[in-house]
Amino acid sequence: RVLAVAAELAGDGAMLARVGGENGVRACRFLGPFAFLATEKPGDPVYCAELSDAAPVMTGSLVLPGQTAALWLMGNDAVLVLSESTEGDGICLSVYDGADGMRRTDRVSIQCDSPALRDWNALLADPETGLVGLPLGGSEAEYRLYRLKDGALKEIGSTKPEYLSEELRGFLYDGLLYLCGPAEVRVLDPETGKLLTAVSNAVG
Repeated sequence: RVLAVAAELAGDGAMLARVGGENGVRACRFLGPFAFLATEKPGDPVYCAELSDAAPVMTGSLVLPGQTAALWLMGNDAVLVLSESTEGDGICLSVYDGADGMRRTDRVSIQCDSPALRDWNALLADPETGLVGLPLGGSEAEYRLYRLKDGALKEIGSTKPEYLSEELRGFLYDGLLYLCGPAEVRVLDPETGKLLTAVSNAVG
């Protein structure tokens, strides 16, 4: 369905159809005149197509480690890409300048697993504030916070929930960050990452 939308906007379904091929399109985002597409095939780059003319033009590709999990638009000039390392032992957050559709401005590599690789909803990406919340698994499970500003990701803090599960979700409400999981709800200051309070979900 994403590919069909891209083809309709571009006016040329054949060119964009060749991007995914038999592998299919995993994610697609539009930023200005550009379309960013990631396929289901591990090792494939994120393709970039220029859509300003009647027929789209493939302007290049973003070579990333491993399989691309998801794409997010961060404001009017940045694309955030989550990918898995080729060895399968880590993740990578990459930032690209949407003004030209190709230039990478920052990359953060983390040697651990993340639920966001399996469900993109597990990662919080807020384009208005630039806040990025990433759950990390493994022996030292934590929820790490970054701020995206001027094309760079800066770590601002982290918290260790009582139980980090695949269902943990973060969202912003009324100037605060809420981390909701099966065991507890944590409230953090999104500017500093400081834990303000935690409420257990235990009943009885």
